[in-house]
Amino acid sequence: MPTIGIFRAFAPRICTLLITALLIAANSAVAAPAEAPFSLLYSPETRLVLGEVTEINPAGRIVFKRIRVFDKSTDVPELVDVIVGETELASVRLGETYVVGYSLFHHDRKAGGVAPNRKGAILITSVGLEPALFRDAPVIRKILSLADSEHGRESRQMRRLLIDALSGSNRPLQLLAAGQLAYDIELGERLDSRDRDVIARVGLASGTDNRVRGLLISAAATRPGELGNWSGDAIREVLASTPVGGYPSGAMDPTGLVLLAFAEAHVEGVQVPLGSVTRWLRSPHRLLVEKSRVLLGAKFPADAKKALEEARDDPTLIQETRTYIDDQLRQFERQDAGSGAQQQGPG
Repeated sequence: MPTIGIFRAFAPRICTLLITALLIAANSAVAAPAEAPFSLLYSPETRLVLGEVTEINPAGRIVFKRIRVFDKSTDVPELVDVIVGETELASVRLGETYVVGYSLFHHDRKAGGVAPNRKGAILITSVGLEPALFRDAPVIRKILSLADSEHGRESRQMRRLLIDALSGSNRPLQLLAAGQLAYDIELGERLDSRDRDVIARVGLASGTDNRVRGLLISAAATRPGELGNWSGDAIREVLASTPVGGYPSGAMDPTGLVLLAFAEAHVEGVQVPLGSVTRWLRSPHRLLVEKSRVLLGAKFPADAKKALEEARDDPTLIQETRTYIDDQLRQFERQDAGSGAQQQGPG
């Protein structure tokens, strides 16, 4: 099975999306290094448990009564007290059962690895696990039971379960499937044309969860032979149709997806219409304006100055964006002045 080292070669292409996803979940779970979800869920530091909610503490804790342990761990207590965020507190119900992936450790950069978490058990958060909390259902039990072994992860049944989850309406399961498909290279090599059609349909759909869509787009851009050659169309659609401002908070915020589209358009050389780039010069989000300016200079250098002038004259522009564009135009003026002086030469 793949490890994090395999993905270092193309990690820059997905870092913007992953950073956004981890920031969204930062208050609710421990952010683990990016790797295939199954590898993390069955890592030595993780405990994967089916439990019934017996207590919801407004201070940010949920207590689960152990029903089943999915891995071979023998140290899971009967009552598992897990630190959670506001989203998780609001989403669970007393008496209902959930699959929860938690750890007693956190990733400590100062320590150069993992260290015990002094506050106790905390939910796992990583690619496809935002966080590792799933409402109990036969399908998640089946997926995780198969994922306990390499043979199960590589089975045709697992492939079918993941593809079905990807095209389904259960968001946590869809995200889990997207993370596994994006990060499990061996799984990608076993996909057939029908699987690739499903992946393309989900990745191209504007209504797909932004996190799911971003994972699929970045993976397809890197491995089109395995996941399908459709990422360019998705990147163009994201830049052409995503609203330039007024984003909701949380998982529905498309900022990470837009940043990913800009990065892929630059790294992969995706051809993007001029209008799809210049529209972002009017965004109230400074980072997106800057990314637009960079791509404009790389793809359309002859049109950059005019596009900036037109954006500056837009009365709806916020002052911060206008100031940035004015600064960019002054750079053009300095360049023009320098070129003129060079052409004139010494008197």
